[in-house]
This record gives sequence, structure tokens and C-alpha cells, in this order.
Amino acid sequence: MAKVKQWAMDSAETEVDSILLQYKNGSITRDVAFDMIKNVDHLQLIGIEDEDVIGEVIGDYEIQNNINGGANA
Repeated sequence: MAKVKQWAMDSAETEVDSILLQYKNGSITRDVAFDMIKNVDHLQLIGIEDEDVIGEVIGDYEIQNNINGGANA
């Protein structure tokens, strides 16, 4: 069971990272990134439990990567 949980966590992290990279590269907008992350399976396993946390994740990513808009975009 632990291997399945770890796989689910890794899959969710990889998918969220991929979405954030697309956002950083300008392939998608912040709103599209938000909606895509919202639809990732097993988000709760990586600490993303609701839409507020998704906004925080994107905001933190914007700050870390110096993306226009920062946490308030």
C-alpha cells in the first residue's frame, strides 16, 4: 500500500510541476493553470486540500520565479 501512496504522491507532484512550468513559460495563463491543478488527482496527498491552497501554491511559484503578478495576480 505504501508504494501505491508514494506513486500517487509522486504523480500529483509531477503533474503540478508540469502545469506550473507551462505557466512560467507562458504556454498557459494563471487561470488555466489554476483550473488544471484543481483537476489533478490525489492533490490532498501533497497538501493541496482546497482552492485557497492552489492559489497559494501558484502565488508562491510566481514569487520564487519572479513571474509578473506575484501572489496577488
